[in-house]
Amino acid sequence: FSCCNAPPEDQDKEFVPAVAASVQVQPGGQGQLPATPVAVAETREAQPSPEADAFKKKMVAAGLSDAFIKQWLALYADLQAGSTGMIPESTISPVETLPSFDDIQGTAARPELLKETVVLKLNGGLGTSMGLEKAKSLLKVKGEMTFLDVLAKQVLHLKKQQDVKFMLMNSFSTSDDTMGFFRSNGEYSPLVQDTDFELVQNKAPKIDAASMNPVDYPANASLEWCPPGHGDLYAALMGSGKLDSLLAKGYKYMFVSNSDNLGATMDLSLLTYFAAQQAPMLMECCRRTPADKKGGHLAKTKDGQLILRESAQCDKSDEAAFQDINRHKFFNTNNLWLNLPMLKDAIDRNGGFLPLPIIKNSKTVDPRDASSPSVIQLETAMGAAIASLPGSAAIVVPTSRFFPVKSCDQLFAIRSDAYQVADNGNLELADKGRAAPVVTLDSKLYKLVDQMETLAPEGVPSLRDCSSLTVQGKVVFGKGVVVTGDTTVKNTKDAALVVDKSPVTGEVTDETLAAAAPPPAAAPAAPATFTVVLKKSSPEQKYGFTNNLDKATNSLYVGKIIDTGLMYAYNQTAPQDKKILVGMTLASVNGSTDPKTMRDSLVQESTVTLVLQPKVE
Repeated sequence: FSCCNAPPEDQDKEFVPAVAASVQVQPGGQGQLPATPVAVAETREAQPSPEADAFKKKMVAAGLSDAFIKQWLALYADLQAGSTGMIPESTISPVETLPSFDDIQGTAARPELLKETVVLKLNGGLGTSMGLEKAKSLLKVKGEMTFLDVLAKQVLHLKKQQDVKFMLMNSFSTSDDTMGFFRSNGEYSPLVQDTDFELVQNKAPKIDAASMNPVDYPANASLEWCPPGHGDLYAALMGSGKLDSLLAKGYKYMFVSNSDNLGATMDLSLLTYFAAQQAPMLMECCRRTPADKKGGHLAKTKDGQLILRESAQCDKSDEAAFQDINRHKFFNTNNLWLNLPMLKDAIDRNGGFLPLPIIKNSKTVDPRDASSPSVIQLETAMGAAIASLPGSAAIVVPTSRFFPVKSCDQLFAIRSDAYQVADNGNLELADKGRAAPVVTLDSKLYKLVDQMETLAPEGVPSLRDCSSLTVQGKVVFGKGVVVTGDTTVKNTKDAALVVDKSPVTGEVTDETLAAAAPPPAAAPAAPATFTVVLKKSSPEQKYGFTNNLDKATNSLYVGKIIDTGLMYAYNQTAPQDKKILVGMTLASVNGSTDPKTMRDSLVQESTVTLVLQPKVE
């Protein structure tokens, strides 16, 4: 649910601004936030209501923290107030320029900052959109390596330089699977032994859409709860006590990213730059492309405050401006750098929670049962905190820091040889000078992982020299297939089209495959006999002509043509065009067909007459 280069997965989401969605600036003290957010629009106090009291009692009974309860009730108050969440184009300005990753490469890095830094990966997703029912990070991404394997190897490599702290924010749906994975792998056991290793995301109560009360679903009480979105990071850090614990241990910085973004690695130049800025947040952004025009973008309010605007926050009348990638140029990768002391200061200033815009998500209480009661789920996005942390900054990074795996299209590409995992655990393009291949699979047939794996049961084809691959219809790639250039494989028939010849390029159909198939092999010609005379290079040559004879295949190798016939001149380093009788079968030597006599003649005689026949396979 981040502002990134794809529209929200659920089209029924509606964004509602937080209480402090618009702010004015008041000076802050040294080392603190440069400003205190003060609401100037939609300012209101959360009024007690019977419904709100019912939710509070339910959350207290479930053992949820006071920090989370306060934040959720503030979101619920926004929902009851009927906020639309729209951000009109007239109220914002485009972000014209941002510092770039290239600009900061000349700055001297400060590796000592690593010991004050936490690397935190968001690991709350089940990957249901890809057909998974366990932690998405347990999906194999390169060979036998899962997302978690890749992440762990990255951190273990970092720990060889400095003792970097590594944390995962799991959800109640992913905690058991994830912790079981780490505990069962001895190589990763040092990570699990850290008491701060796991931060568990809160769970949010679902709202009965008809009554606006907590939904009651005795058939499966666990379905009365839902994930609160990764914006819960701030309440989870505060409510668990881990934010205070990290600060007490001397940690100042946190790098946060999605566990399925394998390009989001700890970068010392970015950490050094962020520390020097003394900003509460640094957001990594990428340039929007035509493929990103329907996704959210970075903008700023008229007073210069950075904000995110999602597609659901844009009215139809502003759609043209929203999709203008030359006007709104940047999207959020969800790679965020946080200054922990400043984050704590902002939470304290706001009464124990960080105000965020809410995402209103309409569903049924049982997602698999469309006839079950309708509910509303309230969620928040982590990056939206940029509007609640005045003084926050953004930087443009290369797309190499944005390798998300949100679909089987992306997974298929990353499993190919176009990508490799480096010794430091980082995922990178095998050929750094090439653009990443763009894969588009038939969404009706290959949306889910188990469906995608039927596309290449013996391994994903080579995409190292491929610019784009589009698959339409039922297709099966054979083992070792190589795809190059811009390729579309199209099949309109019920039976799968088997693609097992290489290279595969251009438009491929059953007709083009049939046309490209080699003609049937011709029947071998009747053996013809050749008589040749060989002479030794010198009478003293000890082994005669045996060096010419391949004992395993009984084939003769001879050298250049001279007036007297063919003279022995072969050696193992001779040019290929000198081996003019490779594959000839020896029929007789000096008229004899007896194998022993033939060999004796080759050893003892200085001149031999050979009868040869082409070898028949």
